[in-house]
Amino acid sequence: MSDFPREIAPNIDWFGNCLPVAKGSESYHAHLGVFLLQGEDKTLLVDTGMPRFWPSMKVQLDAALRGRPLDYLFPTHPESPHAANTPNILERYPNC
Repeated sequence: MSDFPREIAPNIDWFGNCLPVAKGSESYHAHLGVFLLQGEDKTLLVDTGMPRFWPSMKVQLDAALRGRPLDYLFPTHPESPHAANTPNILERYPNC
């Protein structure tokens, strides 16, 4: 997804992915959003996205962090779109 990460406010980036969902003969797209907040001293990732999107998520995250470490991870709740990439993120950023 070349439009992501997208800065939606100063120091807040949105990482997006689309999950196609079929309902009968119709196709819909479920929005999956992950947000990175970057303060002067620390960074915080809100939610993690789903494992199937990890390849694009890690590219988006690296681009937005621009070499900074990821300090905190805040999955809002344990459902897959919000917490399933926690192991991948903690493996990539072990000091998080």
